[in-house]
Amino acid sequence: MRRHKGATALALLAWLLSVVGAPLATARADEPVRRRVIAVLEYRAGTTGAPDLGRRLAAVLRATTVLTVLDPDDLRRARGTGVDDEIARCLGATACVGRLGNLVDADEVLLVGVSELGDLIVALRRIDVGERAVASRVAESISRDVVLTDATLEAWLRRLLPREDFLRTGTIVITSAIAGAVVEVDGMRRGVTPLAPLVVDTPASYAIRVTKPGYIAFTARIQVPPDATVEVQPNLVPKQVAWYRKWWVWALAGTVIAGATIGGTLLQEDPPTPTSVPGVLEW
Repeated sequence: MRRHKGATALALLAWLLSVVGAPLATARADEPVRRRVIAVLEYRAGTTGAPDLGRRLAAVLRATTVLTVLDPDDLRRARGTGVDDEIARCLGATACVGRLGNLVDADEVLLVGVSELGDLIVALRRIDVGERAVASRVAESISRDVVLTDATLEAWLRRLLPREDFLRTGTIVITSAIAGAVVEVDGMRRGVTPLAPLVVDTPASYAIRVTKPGYIAFTARIQVPPDATVEVQPNLVPKQVAWYRKWWVWALAGTVIAGATIGGTLLQEDPPTPTSVPGVLEW
């Protein structure tokens, strides 16, 4: 009897999990994915070279990665102007910098260290806030006369961060009142209408072609920015052969012309000798 009750209880528990657990899993899957937050802190050791390097690196991060970026100005707004003194007191210590990142709810800190030893020394460290550990680092020695371009800064960041952080995407939504039309993106078939939204790499330009037998093909080229949704509404127009190109219309027109000519001839006072009507018998 006890075994029977135990089996019944287990069966009931399994049923409850199947009923309750599935909706919970669906709800979690529908939630938006949280992006990692990276805070950019700048520490200077008595040099004015490479001004605003932290702010510039943050701008490049925003433009090229999927991360949520807090630049030095964001940190000053959140923690006050004293945040610069807090950074200075850390003296670049990993645990101290990680604590500052934790205060602004960041997952990681990009510590930008600028010092001078003849040339400028730029040291970038990506610090895991939770682990209080350095995940990766890049150090460069550059001449004070060198102009740091955004391309150079991006190259440094690509060495510092995982490749996946730079894979930005956008969405193409193709809506058509015509079902069963074939959709091609850059020459590759992606399905037929109605079609689910297409996730594509960005920023990029894409050639869209929508076709269906009996309709004039729709073509367009669109630009998809990062994190954007571009909607395309192809207007598929049925193929209609112009009425004046149909042979039976011309045949009918020739018959009408012939009748009008012959009729006009019969109304004349002196009917001429019957002849062929030019331009009619040739049809």
